[in-house]
Amino acid sequence: MIKLSFLAALALAAALPGCAGQSIPPPVAAADQTVIDEKAAILAETAYTGASRLGFVAAKSGLIDRERFKALDARAYVALGVVRAAYRTGNAQGFDTAVRELNTILAQINALAAGA
Repeated sequence: MIKLSFLAALALAAALPGCAGQSIPPPVAAADQTVIDEKAAILAETAYTGASRLGFVAAKSGLIDRERFKALDARAYVALGVVRAAYRTGNAQGFDTAVRELNTILAQINALAAGA
């Protein structure tokens, strides 16, 4: 019985690394990806803050449509919240999607300002 359990444990241990169809990346690759994600999160924060502050000033002075800016700014703030949450939880797919969504919204704010 012990021999059978030992063989089952060996078979399970041998099968686990192949379950996902990929091997575990080396620590250096994981660390590099973490640094890249951290820089992307910082860039997302900085880009949102800049667009929001400049957009507010432009909207307040009447250079751009205030209501359109407020709607885009609100969407960008929500997207930034998703970026933050995905980064904190290590959700790579959610992080990528949220950064792309934030980038799209910030591009719309930029286009709004360019049309002024």
